[in-house]
Amino acid sequence: MPKVKLAQPDMEYFVSIENTRYMRWQIKLLQESMKWLGIEDKLLVAWAEVPGERPEQISGRNFKHENLGQQLRYQPVNKPFGLMQAINKGLIRQPFTVIDPDMVFRKPISVKDAPVAAQYCWHMELDYWEKTANWQFLKDMGLEHLRDSWHPVGYVYQFNDVPNDVFEEMYHACIDLVSLYQPGDGKLNEKFYWVREMLAFAIPLANHRVEIVTDFQTALDRKNSAEASLTDSPDACLIHYWKSYKPYFDKSKFFGVDELPYQAIMSIPPENELVEHMQLITERVINGNSWK
Repeated sequence: MPKVKLAQPDMEYFVSIENTRYMRWQIKLLQESMKWLGIEDKLLVAWAEVPGERPEQISGRNFKHENLGQQLRYQPVNKPFGLMQAINKGLIRQPFTVIDPDMVFRKPISVKDAPVAAQYCWHMELDYWEKTANWQFLKDMGLEHLRDSWHPVGYVYQFNDVPNDVFEEMYHACIDLVSLYQPGDGKLNEKFYWVREMLAFAIPLANHRVEIVTDFQTALDRKNSAEASLTDSPDACLIHYWKSYKPYFDKSKFFGVDELPYQAIMSIPPENELVEHMQLITERVINGNSWK
């Protein structure tokens, strides 16, 4: 396969992880997909140690930070916390795209003509939350007054010419959301757990009325990724395998060193181009092949 030229040389990418076996193999798949495109040096990995688990070296550009997620019992807070630190330390500059570790690239992401471009998320619609038991909590936070500037986005965010203080506000918004609610305290249902991090990104953007492109097609996101096809989203730059390839492979079940997620992915019947792409990336990781 010929090497793909970098479409946007100035674009950088940010991802946040805990330094665990579970997260490291996801980063290996992500980095391998970027090697295929010749953009592996554009990725910055922010990582935190986990008590009781021996950390290993992270390849490529990376930096270690305090594991605030462990302290607050909410791992996703490390994402806005690590991003704020990366910006303050000058480790990354705009334009950059924030992605999740359980993604692999199909092609580079070009810069959109807007301060922010992000993935649309139906579960970030205020009309959706208004029908849930969580709405009173969100009203108390002032979200009802942000309707005219609200954008239902999450997972993937591209930032281009956004003031740095907005990222500080994202971090503090996440801290506020965590301090106001902990799982099991009876205030909100458990579905609210992961959404708090996405709300922390969305609230400051709405407060500042930042222009956002929400039709930014980035990730193939399905309940069962094996059912998705690249023809559904031909312009998608990323494959988001957050629900894995059940029943062949469930990423959430990999926690031990004796399990083989790479081989599990290779056992999936190549039913469509999406699966074949994942298997190609996986094979390169297993065999240590070079794209050059």
